[in-house]
Amino acid sequence: NLCRVVMLGCATDPLADLWVHVFAGNGDFDAYQPRLTRYHRGGGDDVVWAGLRSLQELYEEVDRREMRIAALGAKKVTRGLAEKHPDLRPIVALFSECHELFGSTLPLYEGAPKSQTVGKEAAEYATKTIRRARKVAITLGFDTQSSRVAAIPPSIVELVGVNACFSVKTWRNNDGFLGDGSFEAERK
Repeated sequence: NLCRVVMLGCATDPLADLWVHVFAGNGDFDAYQPRLTRYHRGGGDDVVWAGLRSLQELYEEVDRREMRIAALGAKKVTRGLAEKHPDLRPIVALFSECHELFGSTLPLYEGAPKSQTVGKEAAEYATKTIRRARKVAITLGFDTQSSRVAAIPPSIVELVGVNACFSVKTWRNNDGFLGDGSFEAERK
């Protein structure tokens, strides 16, 4: 529900491009569809592949935007730049039920070793993108109902600017979502 509210807020910005990937058959974002630039929903392999492709495209877009703002003599994308240059409009990409993406064991390519999966590749692209995306007006969001520590890879949890966790069963799960030591810190 929190992500629906956040995306609803983003939808009020006419400059923002909104991408939503829901790795389940639920219709949580169906009502948003007219406002979404990209929308993939379902539990099939095609949606998982679409999620990976979007993460790859976002990473490439970060690189393109860095070059573009440098050419404009800017250090980051501002609202003024986004208004003047449509190719620098903010992108907000949400990956809902992301444990299905990051937990995917689909081989990255035919004959790939078991260690090379779509899930691991998605985690790498998400991590690389988050590290550089903020100054170029790209924001990534991830939600999951899974309480497994690996539902959102630790490399992503470390980089996310806002973490929220409504209910978890153990301190290990809490630390998996919010970062090592967060459970103990909240108790003090």
